[in-house]
Amino acid sequence: MKRFTATPPAIFLALALFLCVSHLALSGLHNSRFGADDDRLFLYLTGLALTDSSELESMEMTVRDVLERSDLDDAYLERFEHRSNYGPNYLLGSIFYRIGSWLTETSGDYPSYLARALFAGFSLSYVFFGTIMLGIFFRIGNLRFVAALTTAVSVMAGLDILFVALGDPIEGTIYLMPPNDRLEQPLIGYLTSGVLGGIFNPHTSISPFGDTPRGHFILLTLALYALRWNGHFTWSYALLFALSFLHQSLTGLLFGFLVMADMFLRPHLFAQKKILLLIGAILVTFLARDNGLDLFVGFGQPAVTVALASGITIACIMAATTFLRGPWNARVSVLRRQAMALGPIAADVMTVGVLWAASYPLAYFVNFFVDVDRSVYFWAQIHGRALSVMRPGLVLACCLFFMRQTEWTSLRGMRTVIIQLLVGALLLLPSGWLALSYDRQPIARVTAQLRELDAEVGRGTRWDRLLDPYREVAVLYLMARTLEKNSLQQSNSTP
Repeated sequence: MKRFTATPPAIFLALALFLCVSHLALSGLHNSRFGADDDRLFLYLTGLALTDSSELESMEMTVRDVLERSDLDDAYLERFEHRSNYGPNYLLGSIFYRIGSWLTETSGDYPSYLARALFAGFSLSYVFFGTIMLGIFFRIGNLRFVAALTTAVSVMAGLDILFVALGDPIEGTIYLMPPNDRLEQPLIGYLTSGVLGGIFNPHTSISPFGDTPRGHFILLTLALYALRWNGHFTWSYALLFALSFLHQSLTGLLFGFLVMADMFLRPHLFAQKKILLLIGAILVTFLARDNGLDLFVGFGQPAVTVALASGITIACIMAATTFLRGPWNARVSVLRRQAMALGPIAADVMTVGVLWAASYPLAYFVNFFVDVDRSVYFWAQIHGRALSVMRPGLVLACCLFFMRQTEWTSLRGMRTVIIQLLVGALLLLPSGWLALSYDRQPIARVTAQLRELDAEVGRGTRWDRLLDPYREVAVLYLMARTLEKNSLQQSNSTP
């Protein structure tokens, strides 16, 4: 494949790509994705916990005690426990939000300060991770992949904005099967609408243009797939290890599918010490850092035990085919050759897709028998979350296939760059048109939302006044305000 240097066309392409990605992020930001909701406030709290962990733990104990003594449904306490255990899941995001709070001027009231700090945390995260993605693609040095990245981002952007303009006739969710307290609802409806919506119009919570660590993670999978499909498997696993500090649970999910795919397609990789070391590091990090793993998965429940035993058995069989000789090994080798004959990209996409589809019935079986909390928070979601991290790879693969079929790679120099830029620009037009109508004052909007919360929680730290009705976002806001109250007072009193 042709490598390139920082020529004017390459620089122009890089700037166009950066504008494309940034524009979509800001478009979503100007719309409804950036707000004073529970997810953003929780992420901000995880940043505060990096320097005020003991105070936060004490506050969590107080809130937990209030919830236990109240007449509220146990589900509220369960969700609060899940939040408390999930803090380490977004370490890199937490760091950027903490830096954002340090860089924000502590003037005005607390809601205005917090709105600016939230915006700063998102902006720092997005610039950093967007730069990492661009750097990886240009380090690969494959002009076709850089052009395909531009097109892939534009395609996802165009679909995102098109469905908003159409009123979201279909929309993907993380639930591709009904939780087991809603099993009377038709499975086929969940699966069909979830898969179609997940591919063409994912919900903002699982969109690559979201302003949360999950959105950054999904967008960065484009770079991970590009590394794999250029033969840089060591670097792809290294990137996956780094991503574990951005979103721990999605890393574990993607790791499982990619390792199984490589066991089938590329067993020789597991003879490389660097890859084995990285796989071990990802696995150990996942098991050690994911404090909420047992709360979500439900280890020890019979159905979960059966699922784990089945997965381990299949993995052992796949590993055994690498070293043992026999009829089974021969059949697997034939299937492997047939898959790889389609090319490494098509083989990867098809194998991961088959693993996803084959594991769906097993997840549904477990979902049927586990308790409601494990069903709602993990088993009914697992394939929707998996689809969200597979979709960027599918779109990138389709763009590469389209480029190959039209033989654009046979063009030379500037013509190749111009064609790709024109296609990217055309696909981005719907986004640019709709962005003109967006509210251009996201910080003012969030400040207004936070002031409403501030009035709701009142003065002091009366947790009991937030119980009727219980609102998680109000509790999280009061926790953040209480943690930062002393430092802000000291800052504002400094002459």
